[in-house]
Amino acid sequence: MKKKDITAEEYGALKKALGYFYEQLVSNKDPKLHPLYLIEEDEAKAPKRTQAGVLVALADCLEWTSEAPPAAVAKWDKELGEIGAPTLSELRLKNFKQFNRLIERGKINNLKEYYLMKTYVDNPTLHNGALLPKILKMLNEFETAFIKRQGNEDELS
Repeated sequence: MKKKDITAEEYGALKKALGYFYEQLVSNKDPKLHPLYLIEEDEAKAPKRTQAGVLVALADCLEWTSEAPPAAVAKWDKELGEIGAPTLSELRLKNFKQFNRLIERGKINNLKEYYLMKTYVDNPTLHNGALLPKILKMLNEFETAFIKRQGNEDELS
């Protein structure tokens, strides 16, 4: 089955969400380090890689907000909806569905999936540990295959 590509509209909405989270979560804002500034520099050269980078950055945002109180989530959901971006709740649900598909499949196929599983392992508030052995095995298998293909261990750091 062919992986679904992100439409230009979906990508634009995801960029809005990323910009919003940067404004909400980062205290020391350097305009040259703003993710949307960095993305714009890279979009023309490597659009697929840039899309993947946006998704990885949003996964980080999900991790950073994983312990947010319900009032904060409701505020962010409202504000994200107002700017035409997916809400935090929508992003969480999508991530959860993808996570479950990966667990069922038992294999990580790309870096986006790798970082999703790594986020789960690295954040004990997201789990009770029951799935850890299976996920650690999946991560190890992907890392071994990736390093063998790339010949460079630093790519996953």
